[in-house]
Amino acid sequence: MAIKNTETSDLFLSTSDIRYRVLFEAANDAIFIMQGDKFIECNRKTLELFGCTKSQIIGASPFSFSPPKQKNGLDSRSTGLIKIEGALAGTPQHFEWTHKKYDGTLFDAEISLTVVAIGSENYIQAIVRDITARKRAENLLMEREQLYRALFENNLSVILLIDPETGAVFDANPSACAYYGYSKETLQSMKVTDINTLSRTEVFEEMERAKSEKRNYFNFRHRLANGLLRDVEVFSGPITVSGKAMLCSIIHDISERKLAEAEREKLIIKLQKALAEVKTLRGFLPICSACKKIRDDKGYWNQIESYVRDHSEAEFSHSICPECAKKIYPDIDIYDE
Repeated sequence: MAIKNTETSDLFLSTSDIRYRVLFEAANDAIFIMQGDKFIECNRKTLELFGCTKSQIIGASPFSFSPPKQKNGLDSRSTGLIKIEGALAGTPQHFEWTHKKYDGTLFDAEISLTVVAIGSENYIQAIVRDITARKRAENLLMEREQLYRALFENNLSVILLIDPETGAVFDANPSACAYYGYSKETLQSMKVTDINTLSRTEVFEEMERAKSEKRNYFNFRHRLANGLLRDVEVFSGPITVSGKAMLCSIIHDISERKLAEAEREKLIIKLQKALAEVKTLRGFLPICSACKKIRDDKGYWNQIESYVRDHSEAEFSHSICPECAKKIYPDIDIYDE
């Protein structure tokens, strides 16, 4: 398509052209009018964006406001000419581009190239939008996504991402697959109720218990692929993944700990029962060196067996030792085998 060389002062003459000029100057995006590969007109926003005067733009090549190469390594001039030729052929062009301000500062832009008719002539219109902030946000989001993915995939803890509305397993890390014995695809086709043995009512009750005990974890029993039941602690909190609210559940197997706690409880009960059956004698006992009576805390002297019986669970059965037997019964050898 041939484009006639026209002076910039003659561009906006008719009433419709004047309306275009008003919109042209009021636009929030930078707008260039090009003839061939030269700028012949630009709006106010262009001067703000590129940090220069109109005289520094008019007549300049668009490639003087681009670095020699784009971020993808392609030559700016040859790539730009292809885009211009495409627009001239009637195919609007829309692409991202690295531009250079007049002071040399680079920034990311989104460019649209179209053919526009002004008066009786056709020109290339380039609309340039600064997307530096958007690209920075995208890069930050990508970095966070990569960090999240690294923490998620490489974590030794079992982690499930669960849709809070449906209970569906949205994602599972490799540790979760190894623990439950399912492939990632299988887990993603399941709901958390497929592995949690508690009913909805029981789950709610456990959540209420956790709330009353002021703990941020829940005690559940999960079923593995091989049918084994395991006691687990589930730490669960909300996160946003790809713009969707999810529950991130970190799961710790506490089966061995529960067994140890149960054994400990049995031992405690056993000891408490044993202690309940025993009364312990403590302190100094005043005992007569002759008759062996014991004086109680009221000053009375009691037979030793009476005192021990009243202060313990011990019962006495009377017998006689060999020495006493010889003294009392010298003619009878009671212990003679």
